[in-house]
Amino acid sequence: MYFLFVCWWCGTDCVVWGRPVVSWWTQNYRVEPFECWWCGSDNTIPDPPWTEAD
Repeated sequence: MYFLFVCWWCGTDCVVWGRPVVSWWTQNYRVEPFECWWCGSDNTIPDPPWTEAD
């Protein structure tokens, strides 16, 4: 599933892949820190809930 994050440096929307981590009671996603496609700055992931990208 893809999630939408905003770069802390330039404010650009970045779509990041969340890898499914499945357990028997719920489905969660693991999202790694990402590099902004526009400015190249490293971004950390905020705590959930996250906005799903369309």
